[in-house]
Amino acid sequence: MYAYNNLEVACAYHGALEAGRYPGAEPQAIAEHGDQLRDWIAGVPREGEIRGLLRAAGGPASRVEPGIEDELFMRSMREAHTVRPNRHTLSIGVERSEVSLGRLAGKVPGHSEYILRLDLKRFRRGESSMSEGSEQQYAQRRILFQGDSITDGNRGRDTDPNHILGHGYAFWIAAELGLKLAAKQPGFINRGISGNRVSDLESRWQEDAIELVPDTISILVGVNDILMSIAEPGGFDPTEYEQGYRRLLERTHSDLPEAQLVLCEPFILPGGHTDSDWQAWRAAADACSEAVRRLAQQFGATFVPLQDAFDEACQAAPASYWIWDGVHPTTAGHGLLAKRWLEVVQASKAAIL
Repeated sequence: MYAYNNLEVACAYHGALEAGRYPGAEPQAIAEHGDQLRDWIAGVPREGEIRGLLRAAGGPASRVEPGIEDELFMRSMREAHTVRPNRHTLSIGVERSEVSLGRLAGKVPGHSEYILRLDLKRFRRGESSMSEGSEQQYAQRRILFQGDSITDGNRGRDTDPNHILGHGYAFWIAAELGLKLAAKQPGFINRGISGNRVSDLESRWQEDAIELVPDTISILVGVNDILMSIAEPGGFDPTEYEQGYRRLLERTHSDLPEAQLVLCEPFILPGGHTDSDWQAWRAAADACSEAVRRLAQQFGATFVPLQDAFDEACQAAPASYWIWDGVHPTTAGHGLLAKRWLEVVQASKAAIL
């Protein structure tokens, strides 16, 4: 349904571009920023491209082909609102030349490029029209945390704001920045899943990263890649880990070129899982660290070093105080992780301001 909805939006954008009609826009705004508007619209996939992708995926290229009528289509959109309340959809019957970008250009004289940038960003999120007063909503920063159980933090899987971020470092960071930046109302999303490896992130990256269109993506992954292979013949393969991680970043860089990347260093301490072969575990963790450092440099990402922070913390308290089983931080450990993340990220180009 969302694909068909976006198809209509693409037609609306390009119809306005070809007709040169932006209803409600001030002539001066169009005269001053018309070229910028046209450049941005040109980046929206055309109807034929979207239909081609639908057919290539083996599905119908329009909702008419499988017999989806207007009533069913609109009902599905209404149901989508109950799942994702912030979604805005294009109503059936809207004239193709009446696109919101034109009206918004008129409402914000001299800032049509900025408004259109937001509108195209919403198009990529699968959101099709902008309700009154929602311009500010889509100007807000969206920060995504991705990874394994350390990021998951036993997060809720519903919309309950008390639990949706989990009880780990992601919650800690969101609490501090959310309070500090309350006037700007940044949005924080946690999509960490316990047990995930790099390959698992790859398999769900489209839905749990690309389609969310975050402004910042923070990734912490690696301990499960070690845990699930270290006792196997050949042990942990850092090359496979790095290659999979690189594919994630390449895809992100291609689909979300403006997103800021924050790559967190995997870390461990003695105890629990790592006691089985501490030297092998530490060698594998160091290999992960080197790989993440290289990737951060190659992709212009912000690297957050964490192993040294935990090593140094053991001078004040034993390893089990910070990480109870060698890989999972305690409350104090999550506090340490969040503190280092904030120190590094807020002093970098990825700072949440």
